[in-house]
Amino acid sequence: MTSDLKIQWEACSVRGLDKDRLLECYNLVRKIRPLYIASGEGWVKKQKLAEMESTPGLEYIIGVNSSDKVACFVSFVLDDTDDHDEPTTFIYELHVSPDMRGNKLGTALMTKVKALARHSITLRVFTCNKRAIKFYRMQGFTVDSTISTPAVLFMSHV
Repeated sequence: MTSDLKIQWEACSVRGLDKDRLLECYNLVRKIRPLYIASGEGWVKKQKLAEMESTPGLEYIIGVNSSDKVACFVSFVLDDTDDHDEPTTFIYELHVSPDMRGNKLGTALMTKVKALARHSITLRVFTCNKRAIKFYRMQGFTVDSTISTPAVLFMSHV
């Protein structure tokens, strides 16, 4: 844990996201590339980048360290619809740089999303990502077994 942690928070829509920031966020997601492959979902850089820069309504909250580098981020759509046709805030990605873990940045990001959400919050997580599942459970998320698969859990927070 870093004792003198200074994080600046940036919030923007996907349209306002700087290309360099997008690439920094992409590089954090890329660190879990093996989980995408292990889940059977596979990994195609062009597709992931297209999702990260073109999903309608996608918002970003980015934590930037004192070196002006992305330490963590969350991307989400505030007004989406879940698999039960109910309104939801859907989290696409939540990542903390491995060297910044243990500083409660994931919790800070989740707190920010919860403050903005007007509905329940839903997300998907690979079943092989035990660390993330534990984190989301600690944040109050539960598994929706009606739509989860052996490779992907669908979780929600009301």
